[in-house]
Amino acid sequence: MSGRAHRQLSLPKPPTWGGPRENSGRKPTGQFGYDRRCRPQSGVSHGPRPELNPRHPLHVTLRAVNGSPSMRNFAVAREIGKLLKRRARRELACRVVHFTIQKDHIHMIVEAADRIALSRGVQGLASGVARVVNRTTGCSGGLWRDRYHARPLRTPTEVRHCLVYVLRNGLKHGSTACAIDPCSSAAWFDGFEGRPPARTDPAPIVAPRNWLLATGWRTRAGGALRAGEAPVHDSGVS
Repeated sequence: MSGRAHRQLSLPKPPTWGGPRENSGRKPTGQFGYDRRCRPQSGVSHGPRPELNPRHPLHVTLRAVNGSPSMRNFAVAREIGKLLKRRARRELACRVVHFTIQKDHIHMIVEAADRIALSRGVQGLASGVARVVNRTTGCSGGLWRDRYHARPLRTPTEVRHCLVYVLRNGLKHGSTACAIDPCSSAAWFDGFEGRPPARTDPAPIVAPRNWLLATGWRTRAGGALRAGEAPVHDSGVS
């Protein structure tokens, strides 16, 4: 009998795809634009979203696919406004407090009870807007190019900056030279310095309920929005 020791042979490692390895996964194609160094950008991460604190409002962005009809077309924007008005009359766990409609994207400030409410609320709204746009323009197919982007606003200063960014986003894109963007909720906003709301009819938005969005930004972050304030770059969104 041989005295040679037996050696356990190891099985070959199975092939792997993706995972946490450096440079793994699908590479950006440029569908979502390019950064300042002309490198293709990725879309919104498809990983699990973090838990949500209901005391923090959120800045939500929806982006349309390239070549989609302009959502600032008067007929399209009017129908989106009607959809928002219908939602504002309902008691929902995810509420739109402010918004602006641009040619190929929509910015919103929302309040949500939790992560599930946010997800269901924004997805339902996105589906409704897509139907409205396709019906009004005679188009078909998907409208949105990626998951929605959501950023929590945790301080009065963040909320105030976001209000300027959303309500005056038309100035940033050259969509309007007006102080009150007709494709936004600015006409119903009561936080402009020395100017009451321009409209008093039923609004396509709801009144804020949490302290940060209702009171905190006014009393702790600089007061009412002034005429000369304009939006600046905001956390990778435009």
